Amino acid sequence: MRKKLKKILFTFYFITTLSFGQNFNNCTKDNVGNNFCAPPNGMAIKTSTGEVVCSVGQCKADLIGNIICSDVAGGGVVKDLVGKVSCYGNCVSPSKDLCKKM
Repeated sequence: MRKKLKKILFTFYFITTLSFGQNFNNCTKDNVGNNFCAPPNGMAIKTSTGEVVCSVGQCKADLIGNIICSDVAGGGVVKDLVGKVSCYGNCVSPSKDLCKKM
């Protein structure tokens, strides 16, 4: 039942994302002003230390500040009411190697 509900929620999320054309943060500046961009449909996000890291999918921070991302290009991430992060595909950590300095 839980897996079925999760599948329904992700399906709803992707339909609404495509319908409204949501755009992830493809580019972000670090603390010194350097601009870094993620791969197409990916996300660039600044860590608590000011470093920019990137992923091929969407990212969210969990309750303790760890950044968790989908490993699917354009894949979504949701955080439930208790702060647990779930990913479309697999959950992975973002990487500086995926960022392109602009």
